[in-house]
Amino acid sequence: MLLDFGTQMGKTTQLVFLKAPDFVVWALAQDASGKLAQAAAAFRRHATVLNAKPFVTRCHQCKKPATRGSYYRNTTDGVW
Repeated sequence: MLLDFGTQMGKTTQLVFLKAPDFVVWALAQDASGKLAQAAAAFRRHATVLNAKPFVTRCHQCKKPATRGSYYRNTTDGVW
């Protein structure tokens, strides 16, 4: 879904979901209607899809299969 409003105008909800977590958290916390409600529903769908994906890497410390990970702002490399 392409956002056509606010500070994220012109970006897809997928890109915003991955690159602007503060906006996503804010949008999900609103009692929204209209376009913001549609965007929040899209963010929820993206979270469901992402949460269903298994980790396919190993922990960087113990080398066992990863059970969780973290991403830091403005990076694309996760820490497992």
